[in-house]
Amino acid sequence: MKYALALLTGVVAAFSMQPYNLFPLLFIGLSGFWWLLSTATRKRDGYALGFLFGLGYFTAGMWWIGNALLVGGSPFLWALPFAIIGIPTILALYPMLAGGIIATYAREKSFTSFLSFVILIGIGEWIRGHAFTGLPWNLFGMAWAHYPPILQIANVFGIYGLSLLTIFIGSVGGFLWRGDMSRTHKIYFTAFTLILCGAIFAYGTVRLNQNPTDYNKNIAVRLISPNIPQNEKWNPVLYSENFVKTLDAMNVNFMGTQNLPAPIRILLLPETALNGDFFTTFDDKYARDHLKRTLKQYPSNTYLFTGALSKEYFDDSKATYFNSLLAVDSNLELKESFNKSHLVPFGEYIPFQNYIPLAPITNFENLGRGDGVTTWEIDKIPPVSPLVCYEIIFPRAVTANTPLRPHWIANATNDAWYGISPGPYQHLAQAQTRAVEEGVPVARAANTGISAMIDPYGRIITASPLFKTDARETYLPLPTPHRTLYSLYGDLLFWLLCLGVSLPILINLMRNKKIH
Repeated sequence: MKYALALLTGVVAAFSMQPYNLFPLLFIGLSGFWWLLSTATRKRDGYALGFLFGLGYFTAGMWWIGNALLVGGSPFLWALPFAIIGIPTILALYPMLAGGIIATYAREKSFTSFLSFVILIGIGEWIRGHAFTGLPWNLFGMAWAHYPPILQIANVFGIYGLSLLTIFIGSVGGFLWRGDMSRTHKIYFTAFTLILCGAIFAYGTVRLNQNPTDYNKNIAVRLISPNIPQNEKWNPVLYSENFVKTLDAMNVNFMGTQNLPAPIRILLLPETALNGDFFTTFDDKYARDHLKRTLKQYPSNTYLFTGALSKEYFDDSKATYFNSLLAVDSNLELKESFNKSHLVPFGEYIPFQNYIPLAPITNFENLGRGDGVTTWEIDKIPPVSPLVCYEIIFPRAVTANTPLRPHWIANATNDAWYGISPGPYQHLAQAQTRAVEEGVPVARAANTGISAMIDPYGRIITASPLFKTDARETYLPLPTPHRTLYSLYGDLLFWLLCLGVSLPILINLMRNKKIH
């Protein structure tokens, strides 16, 4: 029975994530998980309960990953069980290990045992975000992406610190219900928790109220969603049709899109918006003429930032393809280029390909890696950090560690693989969180997903609907006046927070040589 309850608590907790945003369910799930672990009498019970909680949480929250395998005639249908169950099974190993350690060394229901639960689950989330290229998706702190006042604390502690605080607050109900603590101490502890929640909410509310969105009215950004179905995107017969559809969405008068008065205008297109590599497309006179004519419709100094599949030839004369973001002016002169470096396992490369002789689902077997995050300085455009697709999900890895601070992030992505599912909403929430952490706005263009402009406080200025050809224009929000603490110190403040939570455990260990 308790094993079934562990699985159920994980499923319930998953509905705190986007697009459901039912954060009270995370409290129920985490409190139930702690209570179940506190009843474990054997090590194997702790491992099993942790694994089943994780399996329920990740399966219910990330089942949509399997949709990518159904695109293009379903050649990877055989791998669907691995995507839907296999990936959650791997991710469930992190709460499994935490559960096993808790059942071994901190199985009592004391206050220090409860803090051990908070610390171990929180550190497990950090490890999940870094180990084996990392997958920091649906971290517990992501439950607050829809609640900007709570999300603001991420500018200090980052998403891992917010997740640690969320685990503490979310599981405290279970401890107050079943924990070993006197009634008086429980009253004090409840008061402390309420004060902590109030302080986090007050901090975020004041920060938002004192910092309304301010704009650089010299820069207008147009976010374009061509809405090309993924199963048609790489069909050679449809290249021309898709190119024309993209140009139509770029048209100055497309669907009555507002043309803001600004000296500089940037058109942001999604990931691989140009079919074929950049140089082949632009060497085609027909394509060049039409693209140039489209850009010159705009009265201002216009630039195009576009995702593209580019290629380079190295010493062996074999083409290496890159998933790129390219910047050109209205004369199609290449100003900057960026190659994606954080590639998607099994999507853009196969780990240990010598032993796993498969092609990635993108069908590009020789996709190269870029050199990592950088900052573009293009004419009078504010410094910008270019990112491609899911590079936006990695905390403290979205801007270059240089003295020059980027004023914004340009993120070209494509969520067409995942259909109408939680995936695009969760991906958007990642961009909101990075904006708060770094204190810079994020301009996001998605093919069929949610194109959006996000201010440096995580507020969505404008956003497109799913599966609709769309173009919308807004001024570029200004970054926060100063760099955030998280952008300066990264996860150091998370580890200091962990140390603070661990102090009662350390004191107890020095006194009693055991956790109780």
